[in-house]
Amino acid sequence: MKINKTIYPLGLKKLTAIFCLLLLFVATACEQQSAGVATEEQTVDINLNIFLGLKAVPDNGTEQERKVTSLRVYAFHPNGYLDKMEYVENATGLTGNPYVMDMTIFSGQKIFCLVANEPSRLTSVLSSIKNRWDLQALTMQTSDFTFNDLVQGLLPMTSTTSATITSNHTAPVNLSLERAVAKTEIKIIKDKDNPDVVKLKSIQVRNTPDKSRLMENNLLDVSSSLVNFAAQDHGSVIVGSTPADTLTLHPGYLFEHHTGVGDPATLNSTVLHTVLNIKGTDMEYAIPLHTIASDAQKHNNVLRNHYYRLIVTVGDGALQVDYTIIDWDEETTLDKELGKKTTNQLRINK
Repeated sequence: MKINKTIYPLGLKKLTAIFCLLLLFVATACEQQSAGVATEEQTVDINLNIFLGLKAVPDNGTEQERKVTSLRVYAFHPNGYLDKMEYVENATGLTGNPYVMDMTIFSGQKIFCLVANEPSRLTSVLSSIKNRWDLQALTMQTSDFTFNDLVQGLLPMTSTTSATITSNHTAPVNLSLERAVAKTEIKIIKDKDNPDVVKLKSIQVRNTPDKSRLMENNLLDVSSSLVNFAAQDHGSVIVGSTPADTLTLHPGYLFEHHTGVGDPATLNSTVLHTVLNIKGTDMEYAIPLHTIASDAQKHNNVLRNHYYRLIVTVGDGALQVDYTIIDWDEETTLDKELGKKTTNQLRINK
């Protein structure tokens, strides 16, 4: 049996309707993709345990070095687009260690970026961040902070942590803020065999950048923005005429400085420019802040969230500098005997 079937073309109205439905489907899919939200993701209420300026070590650093008056938490999708942002501030400082924050986000892999003690200059920009790469592009300046003010100074803090959030997530997510600067401390002592009277005329931090990336692991070429930054100038301080005399200078805080990349011909490593008066004669020394040499750290780097402690022994013919450089979160383990020789040592001749 032969069957004849005639195929008629679709009407214009039907074609238009189908085309519109296809456009709507594509637009919806693109919108979800651009926002980083997959259709199978669900909203989840989570608790964030945020350790302020330390890694779960309650007595690490001074109270001022741990103080946080503003905290911004971003939750980004793996593709870098923003899922959620929460902000909290308290002029007297956030309380609790850890500080607990509630957040409602989509389930799935998340990248948490934290910014604490943000400079007022960046507040409006930080409030409008929609993706991670815009956050990584931001820089901060020494003029944004007063962190070398012993009374009022607050340290900038940031961190980035990845975590997987399930649809039935119940365990708190632990996050830690790390200081976005380095801490330097210096002690000057006299060698027991040095009979001379030694006076400290001045000490300055030189060749340190006046700006830095806000977020970590995002290097900034600072070779064109190095400044002669007088973080401390102590005037004429007597170190002393007896072997036991020791001068301890209050800590200073510096932005990170990665030398060896794009440096000019002359060495521009960060140094403590020190002028000592020895037996009535002014002697100048450039004491570098440098890391323990390794394949990855062969230059005179200054790394954020690290503690640089220098013990300078004034001998009869030279300075002996003993370095202790550690992760700031391990500061409480620091126990170094004055003048004790170590492999991380430098001799600076007159």
